[in-house]
Amino acid sequence: MKARGNAKGITRAVVGIVGALFVLNAHAQTNTSTGSISGNNTLNGNRFKMTTVMEANSTLAERSSHLAKVNGSLLLHPSYQLTKNYNLSAAAYITQEAQGATETALTNTVVRLSHRSFKVLKSNLSPSIALTLPTSEEDRDKNTFQTAISARGVFSMKLIKGIDLSYLFDIKKNFHEYTQNQEAKFNTEYGLRHFVSVSKDFTNTITGAVNFAYVTSLDYNGNLKSAFTSGQEIGFNVNKKTFLAFGHRNEGAATKADGVSSNIKIFDENSSVVYSYVKITN
Repeated sequence: MKARGNAKGITRAVVGIVGALFVLNAHAQTNTSTGSISGNNTLNGNRFKMTTVMEANSTLAERSSHLAKVNGSLLLHPSYQLTKNYNLSAAAYITQEAQGATETALTNTVVRLSHRSFKVLKSNLSPSIALTLPTSEEDRDKNTFQTAISARGVFSMKLIKGIDLSYLFDIKKNFHEYTQNQEAKFNTEYGLRHFVSVSKDFTNTITGAVNFAYVTSLDYNGNLKSAFTSGQEIGFNVNKKTFLAFGHRNEGAATKADGVSSNIKIFDENSSVVYSYVKITN
C-alpha cells in the first residue's frame, strides 16, 4: 500500500473552493440590488435549527425469512444561520441492524457551509462546500479514510403549478492515508454525483416524489466505476414540524459484470428496499 502525502493538497483545495464560494457571494450581492435573489434564509427568529430523521428500512428479498435485512438509522442535522447569506450545518447518521448481531455505528460527519440561493435564469441556485470528518471508525480502520472536501450546486425550479424539479451535482475529493484498503482494493479518490428529483403537491399535506441519482467514482489506480439509486416516495405533513414518509428505492452498480450492459432498474426483488421515516424540525 502506498502512503499519501495530502496536507498540501487539502489546503490548496479548501482555499480554492472557499474562493469560489466568495465569488458566488459577490455575484449574489449584485443580484440582490436588482431583486433577483430568492431564498428563505433570514436572520429573523431563531438562528439555530435542529432536524432529526428516524428511518426504518427492509430489503424485499426473503422478507418473510430470518435472512431479511432490517436496518434503522437516526440522522442528526443541526444548522446555524451565520449571516443573511451563509448557513453552517453538520450531518451524521447513527445506524443499527435490527436483526442478527446488533451493531451500532456512526457514519462520517459532513460539515457544510451553504450560500443563500439566488436566481440563475429561471431557476434558483444553492451552492455549498463541505468538509467530511472521519467519525466512522470502520472507514478509518478499513479504508484509512482521513477527510474529504466537496462542492455542491442545487438548481430548483417549478415546472408547472404544484410540480417542482431539482437537480443536484456534487464533486468530491477523498483523502486516505493509503491508496488501498485492508482488502487490497483501491480506495475511491474522486466522486461526481448527479441527482434529479421531481415532486408534486397533491394536497396541502400530501406530497409525492420520484428521484434518480448517478454516481461516477475514480479510484487511486485510475479505475472508473458508476452506481445508481432510484426511488419513489409519498409524504405527509403531519404538522409544521413533523413530516412522515414511505418509499421504495433500488441501488447498485450501473453496469453488469461485463462493464457494458446496463444494470439500472427501478425495481429489483434482490436489491430493492422499502422504508419509512419521520422528520422532525424544531
